[in-house]
Parts: sequence; structure tokens; C-alpha cells
Amino acid sequence: MKPPLYSVFNFWADPNAEENIRRVFNLPEDARIEIRNDLRGITPRKLLSKLLSLETDGFIIWAYDMDVQHSITILSVISLLVRAKEKWAADFTGRKKRLTWTNEIPKDFPRVLGEFLSGPFEINFQNRHISNLEQDLKETGHIAFPADIERAGYLRTDHSFGLLAGGSVGHVAGVINGFLANGLPVQVLSTDHLPLVDESLVDFHLVRPSGRFLNVNELPELDFNRHFESEAFPLLAAFGPSFLYQRYSYYNYAGLELSRRLKIPLVLEYNGSFVWVEKNWGVGIRYPDILNRIEDLSVKNADLIVIVSEVMRDELLSKGIDNERILVNPNGVEPSYYEEAKLRKERDEIREQLGIENNVVVGFIGTFGPWHGVEQLARAVKPVTERVPEAKFLIVGSGLLMEKVKEILKNDGVEDRVILTGVVPQHEASGYLAAADVLASPHVPNPDGTRFFGSPTKLFEYMAAGRGIVASSLEQIGEILEDGKTALMVTPGDEKELAESLVKLLMDKDLRDSLGRAARAEALSKYTWKENTRRVLDAASKLCG
Repeated sequence: MKPPLYSVFNFWADPNAEENIRRVFNLPEDARIEIRNDLRGITPRKLLSKLLSLETDGFIIWAYDMDVQHSITILSVISLLVRAKEKWAADFTGRKKRLTWTNEIPKDFPRVLGEFLSGPFEINFQNRHISNLEQDLKETGHIAFPADIERAGYLRTDHSFGLLAGGSVGHVAGVINGFLANGLPVQVLSTDHLPLVDESLVDFHLVRPSGRFLNVNELPELDFNRHFESEAFPLLAAFGPSFLYQRYSYYNYAGLELSRRLKIPLVLEYNGSFVWVEKNWGVGIRYPDILNRIEDLSVKNADLIVIVSEVMRDELLSKGIDNERILVNPNGVEPSYYEEAKLRKERDEIREQLGIENNVVVGFIGTFGPWHGVEQLARAVKPVTERVPEAKFLIVGSGLLMEKVKEILKNDGVEDRVILTGVVPQHEASGYLAAADVLASPHVPNPDGTRFFGSPTKLFEYMAAGRGIVASSLEQIGEILEDGKTALMVTPGDEKELAESLVKLLMDKDLRDSLGRAARAEALSKYTWKENTRRVLDAASKLCG
């Protein structure tokens, strides 16, 4: 008899899903676990099709926290259609719920139905509320920064839970720790605990969503505005920050309302339009008009807008934003993670652990987003390893394009030349970068022909790691790196040129060492998070009353 097979919908991309599920369910050692990351980030129709085609002994929905995980209830109901002897929903806290027709239909189905029926009333409320806010902001105008900035309030309102790695993780922690490094006490109000942030060093408060809407896309974020504001206002009022700093998030205007109620300025970190992102990289938007209104309201009324590239400055100027309220502030790196002695130790340990002590290694780290160029990197493996037989690729991370990457590697017959680690915690990333000899940043242009507006956090981590870099000459990436001095720059999307430059660095140790030293010196002198936040404070001081 075959050991039982459990198919797992890894709802929150837990990198240790198998280990954690064995712990929570106390599964026998011979139980087989199939982690289905391919069920994430797809349209409802495709998801239903995949679920109906499953044949397994057990089906498990694996969540970070069932109280806040979007769509968890409706997914539990749909999962009743899966052909499996047993079906479960469980989360990282250790809670688990068996899914049966007698449990879900009487309990969960009415909840889902109620949320859908009350959705139009919520939309009407939000439209009226945003209209009132627009009128109020016309009357109040901008708020000046105080001459003496003594405290900072940081708002993290994103509905991503259980994140262990990625650019947003590094950025959030970088800004908070950067303010601390500049001598500012910080109060942090966040929807989740934050890797790389020592909560004992800040005034930390967890503000979870209300759970009122979980199963109607985009309503949880809209509903969260009033819940977050009611929870945050007394805490902020007691702390007395000199300003609020908010990482703009999906459908959120709570930072703007809180700043006006508290009569303190708002610094809005704006990383791009969610309307554009969902249109080009997402699965669509239910309420594009509301999201557009919130985005316009936010950027036009924030007292200082922090962006990462000149491309984004041009976008804001086209909206009529005053140039003096815009700060172009590229992303950064935390130098303590990249001390040379630490990197040497981690390099030796990881290379031995992975069995690549005698290889030359191309490294990459990322969330496998469509802008990362991971497909181009996968296609470069074959031509590179044909010319450099001792080369291996160390690809760290995971995401929506992982299955496509695996398909390319399999078709090219080079699966054995690549190590796919999956997601590693952010604090371990430096060791994996140090384990490489060459680091690749093969970003690709935007699919609609607009200019690339990003500032990849990994770019600065690559630089700090002191390795030779091959990167796409794409907008800010080409402004930060200099071809032949701090990196080899290639035409975005040109797989042949990418492969040739990787080969060149793999075969020329002196060149890659020279580029790595120069890039490291540049990162540690200009692009630390302490310097990043100092620039924010300098910009704020120019807007004081």
C-alpha cells in the first residue's frame, strides 16, 4: 500500500510548509506531501479547474492566520469539491479545521453570502466617505513639518501576512531602522510582525484587520481604513510623533486621515500605481474608480512624497504635484548584514552545505515577479554552462513564475546545473549572495511599453555583497550602476547578451573582483538605509513652517 498523499495549497507561500504541516498534523514519517504553489495568484476559474482535477488522500489549505487570510472561507467551501478522503484548513498558529459538507455549508456559506450581499453597501459608504475626505482636504491644505523633528510614526497597512523575504520586507525594516539610526524614536503600527525589526527598540503595535470582509476581493482593504484609523488614533496621539511615514498600500487612505486628525504632516512612500500594477501584472481590479480616487487623493495631499526613481517623479509632476514635495530616494541596504568577515564565513558554510565548493556560481535572489527577468535567466543557463562547465546557478526565492522557470530548465536539460532554494528568510539572504561569484539582475521592460519605474532592493544588496554584477541597463538600474566600473550592463531582455556577460565574468576573476569592490564601496557610502532616511529628514526640514 502506498503511503498517503497530502496535497497542500500553500496559501501564504510558507517556505517551510512541509515541515510546519507535519508538525501541526503530526503526520507519519512516510506520508507524502505535495506543496502546490501553483494554486496561488491565478484566476478563480483556473483555480477551480485545478482543484477539481486533484486526486489525493488529503487536501490542506495552509494559511498564515485564518483570521486575516483573504478568501479563506470561500476557499474552504470550494474545497469541498476536491476529490480527497479528508480536507482541512490550518494555519501557522497550529489551528486546524476539518472541512466537511455538514460544517461548511451551515456555517461558512452564509458568511460568504452575507459578505457578498453587503458589499454594495460598503462601496456606497466608501464613495461617500472619500467624497467628504476630498472636500475636507481642499479646505485644510498641506501641513508644514515642525522645525524640530523628534519622533516618527510608521504605518504599515499592507495586507500581506507572513512575509519572510522580499523587497518590501527589506524596505520596511530599512526605513524603521534608519530612523532609529538617525536618533529618532519610532512608533510602529503594523498589520503583521516585521522580520528584521527588533520590536523592543520601537513602540510596536499590531493592528490586525477586523475580519469583517474576508471573501470579497478588495473589500478587506477598503474596510480596513476605518478600523485602522480607530485603533491607531489613540496610540499615535499618546506617542506624539512629529510626522507620519506610510508605505502606501492597496486602497488605503488611513494615513492621510490620521495626519489631518492629528494635525501632523504625512510622508507617503509611493512605490507605484496599484491600478497600473493590477492591469499589467495582476488579475484585474473590482473597483478601479475607487482605487484611482484613493491614489490621486493620496499623492496630491501627502505633505512629502518619497519615490525611488526619476521616472516616478515625471509621473507625479504630470499629476500636478509640486516638485518641492517630491523626494527621489533610491532604495538601500543595511551594511551590518554585509560585513566582510560575516560574508566570508557565510560563503564557506553555504557553499559546503550546497556542495558547490569547486564551482563558479551565478546567483540570483527575488520573488519571481514578471519584472525580474527570471525566465531570461533560466534560458541563459544552457549557453552559460556549455561554455563554463564548472558553472552552477544558485537561484534563491520563489513566486508566480517558478513553475515557468522549472519548465524552461527541464526543456533545456539543465535542471542539474541549477539549485532552486525556494524562499529563504531575509536575514539569511546575505549568505546566499556571498556564496555566488557573479550576481544577476536581468530585469525586463514594462509589458505596456511604459518606462520601468522601480528601484530593486536586491540591486543594493548585490552591490554590498561585493560580487561581480551583470544587470539590465534599465532606467534607474543603469543610473546606479556604471558599465565596466561597478557592473557589466546588458540590454534588457536580450538573453544572448545576458549569457555572454555572465560567461565573461565567470571566466575573469580579476574583473569580477574589481567590479565587486567598486560596487560595494558605492553602496556603503551612498545607499545605506541610514542615508536613505537622513535624506527624508533633510527634505522634511525644507518644508517646515
